[in-house]
Amino acid sequence: MTSTISSSCEGEMVSVPEFALELDNLTAAVSACLPLCANKLHVPQASISNINMRFKANFLNDAKVYPK
Repeated sequence: MTSTISSSCEGEMVSVPEFALELDNLTAAVSACLPLCANKLHVPQASISNINMRFKANFLNDAKVYPK
């Protein structure tokens, strides 16, 4: 049995591995921006890691997994 994921905003079905890759790419993009912002705002590194984890968790929370 495979699973597909539908994003609540798109309504488009994608396979789980494809979705996981997209999520990793998106998280990587956010991660790349955060240190630049943090340097300007003097945010500690621990806060950046926390923001990353919360971002990924919230993104996964918005997605729905359906068995196919």
